[in-house]
Amino acid sequence: MNPARTLVRDLFKAGMPAWNVIATSRTADAVVKPTAVLWVSQLARQNIGRRAVVSTVDLWLLPPSTLAPDALEDEADAMLAEAVALIEAHKALVWTEATRSALDGFHGWKLSLTLAHQIVPTT
Repeated sequence: MNPARTLVRDLFKAGMPAWNVIATSRTADAVVKPTAVLWVSQLARQNIGRRAVVSTVDLWLLPPSTLAPDALEDEADAMLAEAVALIEAHKALVWTEATRSALDGFHGWKLSLTLAHQIVPTT
């Protein structure tokens, strides 16, 4: 597993225990509680050493879809504030932007996170 995806998954599972955290190749069938969906969307080779890369992780923050529209907006904004606080407390992660959008019909925030790391063979 990509170290960036592992780090973000573990960070959110520990820091947001009431949230559903999805870090596999699937999306949510339903969003009934605060949900974080994440995957690595890009690797960029760095010239600072062998196998050095920067991974970009797309992180979706989805509030429960059962909420009324105004409550859903408020919950999305609250989730963003909580997520940014969690991310910024971790020195290795950098968030570059947050965009209001929808993932498979579920409204929320999409953040782009970056992490520099080494590619380590698993065999």
